[in-house]
Amino acid sequence: MKILFKKTGEAFLPKRGTKRAAGWDLTAAKDLILTPYVPTLIPLQFQAAIPPGTCLLVLPRSGNALKKGWIIPNSPGLIDEDYKGEWGVILTWLPHPGVTFPVGTTPRLEIKAGDKVAQGLLIPYIEQEWTGVDSLPDPDSDRVGGFGSTDKGEPHVKS
Repeated sequence: MKILFKKTGEAFLPKRGTKRAAGWDLTAAKDLILTPYVPTLIPLQFQAAIPPGTCLLVLPRSGNALKKGWIIPNSPGLIDEDYKGEWGVILTWLPHPGVTFPVGTTPRLEIKAGDKVAQGLLIPYIEQEWTGVDSLPDPDSDRVGGFGSTDKGEPHVKS
């Protein structure tokens, strides 16, 4: 499957880190400065045509989270097949505990053009229609709890 890609600036073509990687690396198109805890739009400076019946999830790169403290606050981001505008990634920098900065300075983290900031995963989706009903199928299930309702006992906190 080919993805049509149009540069709108100094874009880098998305590419996979290995032959069998599922995600495509998304790369910053220009230098930027991040400040702690402030969501920042990282321009990729391209547009792309998402094939019909698919969407693209914008996902964090695990190395960026572990080594650099970068998160995607709306993770996963979603690019729909009908979006034809310029792509970008929202990043937030969470400095690791213990990182210190000179007194009186604003902490800053530089992102350079060419830095891999996220990964994109193209996936199919199912066309759907929501329909109101009076009852739901599967009368044998009585599960209605959520948000950890199947966890038993105390939280897994070790002292």
